[in-house]
This record gives sequence, structure tokens and C-alpha cells, in this order.
Amino acid sequence: MRTELNHLSTKDVCEPADLLGRLVAHRVQTLEPIRLVAMRNMRAERLASIAVVGNAGEKTFPSPEEASDRVKAALLSVQGVEDSPEARHLLDVSLHTPFEIYLALLAEEVRFLVMNQFDLGGVPGLNGLVSDHHELLTQMGHFRDAILHPVPGKYEERLKALVGTGTVDQIADYVQLRLDSCIERVRSNLRLRVEKRMADLPDEQRVYCRYRCAERIEGHKLAHSLSVTSLATSRVESDALVQMFGAMKEYGGPKWTPSPHEGRVASRLVAALVDTFPIDLRLLDEDSSPPVAFSQDVFLKTVAPFANAAEGVRPAEMSWKGASAAHVARNRKGYAGLLVKSSVLVNESVALVKKHGPEPDAWPDRDKLLISGLGRVNTAILVPIFQCYLSCRTQNAGLRIQTLEEVANDERRRLAVIRLRNEVFHTDAPRVRPGDVLADLDDPSSLFRFQSALAEFLGEFGAGTQ
Repeated sequence: MRTELNHLSTKDVCEPADLLGRLVAHRVQTLEPIRLVAMRNMRAERLASIAVVGNAGEKTFPSPEEASDRVKAALLSVQGVEDSPEARHLLDVSLHTPFEIYLALLAEEVRFLVMNQFDLGGVPGLNGLVSDHHELLTQMGHFRDAILHPVPGKYEERLKALVGTGTVDQIADYVQLRLDSCIERVRSNLRLRVEKRMADLPDEQRVYCRYRCAERIEGHKLAHSLSVTSLATSRVESDALVQMFGAMKEYGGPKWTPSPHEGRVASRLVAALVDTFPIDLRLLDEDSSPPVAFSQDVFLKTVAPFANAAEGVRPAEMSWKGASAAHVARNRKGYAGLLVKSSVLVNESVALVKKHGPEPDAWPDRDKLLISGLGRVNTAILVPIFQCYLSCRTQNAGLRIQTLEEVANDERRRLAVIRLRNEVFHTDAPRVRPGDVLADLDDPSSLFRFQSALAEFLGEFGAGTQ
């Protein structure tokens, strides 16, 4: 039975498709770049560990401490970095931070599916995934909360114990594969529901929606991730639909154009078609190279502004007042930890720029996605510190840092960074409109300025500030 757009109900397919679209965008644009960096690092560490433990010239295994030192020495040697206590510390930070962030983002995607499984029409395989990995997922959720709300706790001990198991990266990869399978099953089921609704339309209206879908697919923000086979099929189908639509008019068929209401319904249906389009969640090839050598200059320049303040070195007259300032002082270590995480991601971005040059348009799609994803996550990680700055400045007229003021006084930019933080760590937050994304913070140099200004802000808080 045919149902015209004017009378077609789309809520039951369009709302679930929108939820799926948010999850897929997060999976490809945010999680995938961090996953690649994290797994590259963990793989390099595991291979170095195997080489150390498997040294046939030794009759006894080295102690855990000795083995750890040898692994770090081997990784530093591969990168041409001189072995030293400081270099080992920087390597340890750069090695595990992306994995820690990856676990936090992976936990968020699992949480999203659990919270929205009913609205998505059910998620086959999800209950088994959650029950089989309950303890790991719980710990991953703690990592996510610690990034969003850096307060005192046993977070560092949890991370050390988790990473110390030695196989957690392989378990996490298995969780990822199962999660991707859940996403694909939801996509496939929703696609069938959307196609059924399309089949109910009169020919000319169905052709119109297909044609608009083909137009949207070509310019889709995830076009580089769309299934190559499905994309090629869509283009062939689009050409055929254009010819069919033209033939209908040329040979006396229905000369139909949508009314305003029909256009809105069609737009919702087209959006559902796009959100359920087949997509490659693991677009990028795995990278077997060693971790990027951590630039001590990047790290020290970022950390220096607050490193001295951690020892209480601060001019006496720079005493900030109010509950917000007291909160920052109490939790300075946690917020400083966010800057360290940010430094690791900046270091990765700088390495990409050095590799390809400053013009991203000429880069391979893989590295375009990497630097964009690193920038998104980096900005999101820094937002909690920026929000503290916004709160503190309202109670302290003398607290003004120029780079931060440029964002604080620009409503569009201020809201954009907060929305981006929500989109990265809360998958079910409304999707950021393209015009709201801070393109300038995709540039590592701009991010470094923002990061350095936040480090300067934290540097104002010495030990004992109340």
C-alpha cells in the first residue's frame, strides 16, 4: 500500500537513525584515530617485551623492574634517543597516555549503546559483551570520569594495575571488535526499516529521496569511511535515478515537486538513509611503526609554567579567591595530568606535520583523519581546565590571560569548545554543527598556544592556595 510523503510517519526510523549517526561519527572521527595511536604504542611495547624476555642467551628471566628498564631502553634506541631517567619517564608517559584515553572513549561508546539500546530497536550481542567484560568496562568508565572530573582518587593505581596485566590491549581490541559488530548489526537492522518505509512511497517520491541521498552521500563528512563498494553502487544508482526522474517528466509521467511539508519529511528520510549507509569502521591500516619519539621541548615547554608552582613557588600577591580557585588548588595535580595528556597528543600532531608538511590538503586520508581526531580529543581534554578558568575569572578581576580571553570573550568559540568536549566524551550529546567546530584548533600550533595558556593558569596555583 502506497503512502505519500505528506502522510508518512518517520519518527520511528529517523530518531534511531540519528542516534546511530552520532555513534558512527564518534567511532570514526574520534575513537579511531586514538585507537590507532594507542594500539601502535602497545604493540611496540609488547614486541620489545617479547624480545627482552625471549633472549636465548640468558638462563633466567630478568626481574619485572629490570625487564621494564630493558624494554624502555630498546624503544628509546629504536627512536635514536639517548637512554636516561628523564627520557624513560617521557617514554612511559607518551607510551601509555593514548591507550588510557582510548579506553575512556571506548567505555563511552559501550555506555551509549547500553543507555540507548531500546531506542535503537535492540542491540544484538550487547548483553554478552557487557557481561563478559564487566570488570574491564567498569575500570574504563573510571578512566573516562577521571578525565572529565579530575579529583583525587585511586585512578593512577587502577591504570597501573590494568596496564600491568600485559594483555589488556589485546582484550580491549577484542572488546572493540565485538562493539563494532554490535554497531553493524544495529545499522543493518535500521537500514531494513528505512528501506521498508522507502518502499511504501510512490515511485516519483522514492526516486526524489534516493537522488537527494546520493547528493548527500557525495559530500558526507564521513565520505572517506563509507564502504567503497556501497559508495560505487550508490553512484551508479544515482545516475540511473536521475535518468528515471527525467524520463518521468519528459514522457508525461508525474511532474511532482515536494511541498514544504513534504520536503521536510523527505529531508528526515534522506538523513536516515545517510545515517544507515554502510560504513567501514576500521578504515585505516594498522601502523606497525614504533611510538613517536617524545619531543622533550614540547613536553617541558608545556609543563614548565606549572611545574614550579607545584612546589609552591608563586608571588604572594597572586592569591586567587573563591570556591572555584579553592577547587583548582585542591585538584591541581589532576588538572595538571590533563595537560600532560594533552602534551602527548600535541607531540603526535607535531610529528605528523613534520612528516607531511604544513598543508593538510595534500596529506593521505589516513593522516588527515589522524590529526583531526587528535585535535578534537586534545581540545576536549583541555576544556575542564578552561571551564575552571572561566569560573575563577568571574571572582578574580585580576585573573586575565590573553589567549584564554580571546576564547572566553567570543561566544561562538566559547560554546564550541564546550560542545566539542561534550561530543567527544558524551556520544549522545547533540552533534556539533560544521560551522561551530573550531577549525583553528585543528592546527597544532593554535592548540599549543591554548594549551600553554592553560598551563600558565594552573601555574598560578601554588601549594596551599585556599
